[in-house]
Amino acid sequence: MMREKLIDCWRRIVPGHPRVHQMAFYDSHGVLPPVLPRRQLALVGGSEGAPKWAVFECPCGVGHRIEVPLRPGRPSGWTVTVDSKGWPSLRPSIDSDDGRRCHFWLRKGTVRWAPNRRDGRRGTPLSRPTDMRTV
Repeated sequence: MMREKLIDCWRRIVPGHPRVHQMAFYDSHGVLPPVLPRRQLALVGGSEGAPKWAVFECPCGVGHRIEVPLRPGRPSGWTVTVDSKGWPSLRPSIDSDDGRRCHFWLRKGTVRWAPNRRDGRRGTPLSRPTDMRTV
């Protein structure tokens, strides 16, 4: 537990490129654990086929959860793909708005932070709303 807190502190100070290399499938939001493993992308719902939500702990280290609706082909949703090595990608970018801006891309399991136009760092107040839920 102490090690994870130190890692989170380091992530808040020094931006890096965390990895998401595990995927787990859950039938509903009700069965999700209160805290997901740091490098896990949870795919929720979709008992009839494709999952309906992608859920994961934000890689910024602050400790907030990000939930994005998976609606391929619709303008208000994200698409998840998995490459031949099992690395997940989400499209479009994730732009969290919980009082702290965390804007990044998840490509082939690697988080790539979007630069802030003012000072090149993440974690600044968000200037525009998004249609994404953060918990």
